[in-house]
Amino acid sequence: MQTGITAEWLFEGFRHELEAKTRPSTVHYYYGQVRRFIDWARIAGVPKDVSLITRYHIQAFFHHLVNNNCSSRDEPVRIERLRWLYYRALRRFFTWVVKEGYLYKEVKQWHSTPR
Repeated sequence: MQTGITAEWLFEGFRHELEAKTRPSTVHYYYGQVRRFIDWARIAGVPKDVSLITRYHIQAFFHHLVNNNCSSRDEPVRIERLRWLYYRALRRFFTWVVKEGYLYKEVKQWHSTPR
C-alpha cells in the first residue's frame, strides 16, 4: 500500500477509468457524488491521505448530507434514498482504489450499507 496519495489524485484516475469503460451518464453520476464527498472532506478537515479515511469520515459525510439536504418533515425513505446515492458512488470509488492497490483494506470494513 502506498501512503500519502490524496483522494483528489485517485479521483482523477477513477474518472479516467470510468470515461474509458462506461457511458457518459454513468461518469456524470459517479463524478458528481464522489466530487461532493471530496469537496466536503477538504472543508471538514478529513486527512488528504486516502489511507487515513475511516468509517467515521464516511458516516460524518452522510450525517452532513442529511442535515443539510433534508428538513425534519422529510420522510425516512427520502433520507435513506439520498444516503444510498452517495454510498453507492463511494463504494464504487473505494473498491476501485483497493483494486488498483492503493488500499488493502476492504471497503466493507469501514462502512456499512445505509439502512
